[in-house]
Amino acid sequence: MNMSISTNYARLREEIPKDVTIVLSVKTRTVEQIEEAIDAGVTDIGQNYVQEAGQMYSALKKKATKVRWHMIGHLQTNKINKALRIFDVIQTIDSLEKAAAIDKRAERARKEIVPVSMSSVIFHFLKIAPIIRHTALLSSPFPAFPRVLLT
Repeated sequence: MNMSISTNYARLREEIPKDVTIVLSVKTRTVEQIEEAIDAGVTDIGQNYVQEAGQMYSALKKKATKVRWHMIGHLQTNKINKALRIFDVIQTIDSLEKAAAIDKRAERARKEIVPVSMSSVIFHFLKIAPIIRHTALLSSPFPAFPRVLLT
């Protein structure tokens, strides 16, 4: 038996502390399903692809502005400008060059971007990207650490 999106979300909200943000990944979902999720109280939506996110954003109209949009897939450099028009959070900044490009374009667009995952570029990134607001950093442990430290 499949539960509706609103039922699933309500169940998750009961189980997960309120201070934890649930990002609903909407890859392969219909506009109607996303509308149902927003109506159920979803506040954060994740999308893997810039083009699909743009289509969804346009189709959702005013409802699109009621949620924070997260880029959760690989962001190609040639799609940065379009991504900045849609996304509030980019979770996949994977190089210093891309961080600098996003920072420069975000300043021109007067847009504040919140990066979440920056892998090994964290310290350099903090120095070269003053426009991007750094609120959360996600990194993997150094691979050479003994296995015991990873458990």
